[in-house]
Amino acid sequence: MFDAPSGRRRERDDALRVAVLDALDLLDTPVESQFDTIAQLTATMLGCPVALISLITRDRYWIKAAHGTAHCEMRRSDAICNQTIAEPGVLVIEDGSVDTRIGSACFADGSPIAFYAGTAIHGIDAHGVSHAIGTLCVLDRVPRRFSEAHRTMLSGLASLVDALIAARATACQAMAVARENEQQAIELRRKDRIFHQAERMAMIGSWRVAFAGQILEWSDGQYRIHDLEPDGSIEARRAYGFYSPTDQVLMREKLADTLATGTPYALETEIITAKGRRRRLRSTAEIEYRDGRAIAITGVSRDVTDEHAMQQALRHAADTDELTGIGNRAAFNRTIDAAIASARANATPLALVLIDMDGFKAVNDTFGHLAGDTVLCTVGNRLGNPWLRGSFAARIGGDEFAILIDDPQLLADLDLLTTRLRTELQVPVTLDGLTIATAGSVGAVLFADHFATAADFVGATDRALYAAKKQRIGDRRIAGRPVA
Repeated sequence: MFDAPSGRRRERDDALRVAVLDALDLLDTPVESQFDTIAQLTATMLGCPVALISLITRDRYWIKAAHGTAHCEMRRSDAICNQTIAEPGVLVIEDGSVDTRIGSACFADGSPIAFYAGTAIHGIDAHGVSHAIGTLCVLDRVPRRFSEAHRTMLSGLASLVDALIAARATACQAMAVARENEQQAIELRRKDRIFHQAERMAMIGSWRVAFAGQILEWSDGQYRIHDLEPDGSIEARRAYGFYSPTDQVLMREKLADTLATGTPYALETEIITAKGRRRRLRSTAEIEYRDGRAIAITGVSRDVTDEHAMQQALRHAADTDELTGIGNRAAFNRTIDAAIASARANATPLALVLIDMDGFKAVNDTFGHLAGDTVLCTVGNRLGNPWLRGSFAARIGGDEFAILIDDPQLLADLDLLTTRLRTELQVPVTLDGLTIATAGSVGAVLFADHFATAADFVGATDRALYAAKKQRIGDRRIAGRPVA
């Protein structure tokens, strides 16, 4: 499909490329997380669903690392990258429907490739000469613009692949030449700058505790996360000091379990950095073995502060009534189940209060929905007053509200509680000299063991509310009995 250089030049380039690939021992090797990480990083930074790191021989196109698609291979002539490797710089096809260079190339599922951007990656031969051995590319199913800044970014990421290949080759050579100095080769790989660059880009850090001497080591990224300058002298006591006492206990328990069972752990914690900033960390750790013997425990920490804040905001939005700002029906359903479980387990008091706003329809019909919304917002604000001591309030219907109360002092006198609620829920609305009074009918029930489910609890309270409404508008009723 795509024509590479022909004749003697192609034969020479192919021979040199294959020789470098053979020396690097990259072809047909297992998945290596460092290459996959760069592929994922490339896709994320350039906003494309698919990113590939590929190697090209005389007749094969083989994928070393992939994000967004499976590892595979194909004939060299069928690959767009066959053209990329023969050209300097970045090859960009912004719209495959009008650019004939895309040909009939498609994704593994048969869908056409509408966008392509790629550049060569390189390996160095025994004489120190760099040769194009493959490509780093991104693909999409829709056309897209690719700016000069994108080109620069892709070239920089390709340089990162080149550095990783060089670091990999250096590490392999060091291990082959000096087996007796294996620790030095491990240190060389571990401290290679490619990983420091990846740490800075992804806001991650790594740490290691050697069992011999209990020596704690932090990467530059780990220091950076904690707002410290890398100095190589961190102590375990100081490292733990960034965490709350609760998280310190949790971390020690996780470490103890990993040491006892060999099972890796993952957890999220919070730290207060050296500059007083609160950060959320997601950490993993596992035991490091050498020759079948456990020699250290190593871990990686990632700053997920922004991600966590976004998740919390989304969760709050999903649980909040948009108009009143208190809980919605979905949040109420979850909260009542948890409250019942806690009341059963701890034998603590729990009451459910249901409220129906009488006169609300008249406000809507007479003054309009804006006035009705004002009434609902006023009720929502009053149900969040401090005197309710953190009780959970929710709007569960148009003008229907619910409160879950577990404060023993409030529940010591339900008569007083419902009387005060009824007073709080009187919301008069006046317009053009006309006043309509709204008031809340109140039904309240204390939780009892004979309520098998939340539905039983709600049903009993609903019956109390109905009895209150039936007696008179704005009435209140506790567990089915009228209150004077």
